[in-house]
Amino acid sequence: MATDLTPLFVASRQDLDNAFVAMQPCFLDKETEDNYKKREAAIKKLRQLNAGNAPNEFSDRWESGIKDLREGIVKVIVSLRTTHSSAGMDLVQELAKTRLSIIDSIAEYMLPHLVKSCALTKKITAFKADETTTVLISHISYNTHLLKLILSACEDKNVQP
Repeated sequence: MATDLTPLFVASRQDLDNAFVAMQPCFLDKETEDNYKKREAAIKKLRQLNAGNAPNEFSDRWESGIKDLREGIVKVIVSLRTTHSSAGMDLVQELAKTRLSIIDSIAEYMLPHLVKSCALTKKITAFKADETTTVLISHISYNTHLLKLILSACEDKNVQP
């Protein structure tokens, strides 16, 4: 995780809403040469917001915004661009370490993708996915459904994103 990440503070709930609305279009459809930089900027902004005041002062909107963007976050995680994928995984790790309630609500969606990424041939991505999976699992509440999802993802032979 980058140590040079500057926290981003929002003045109002409306500012946070505007930030989430502005991010949504870049996560639509498949990754292209045109939208991956926008996605990367959105992930960086989410990481900055997570380090700032949004999760504490606007927790309800922060949680719903992260839930709304979870599919986009997963698209970044399974990207074939190593730095792009790593940035998405850094976000998940930071969310897991600082905001347990958010991670519990979206871990069910993210874990199968992370477990599959652990088996990729790109060693950097596979290592990062393994690290992120470990952090995520260590910060979530356990339930049998979640364990079944992890087992299912481990047994899946088609590991390519």
